[in-house]
Amino acid sequence: IQTSSSDSVPLYMRDAVLARLPSSCPRHNTPSQVQYLTKLVKSYRVQSDGYIVMVREYSNAFPSA
Repeated sequence: IQTSSSDSVPLYMRDAVLARLPSSCPRHNTPSQVQYLTKLVKSYRVQSDGYIVMVREYSNAFPSA
């Protein structure tokens, strides 16, 4: 995975994907980067019984008021 941008790498016959979300976000987007996660999930065919595991800083896990 490239460290300078967002990137993804399919693992083990595309059964798993390792992805890096961008570190910065446009001013109208949330720090949780949900718009990028949606785009990433749509780009890979996720089965209905699949899982998404996301590791983020706790402060960015929820939208701020």
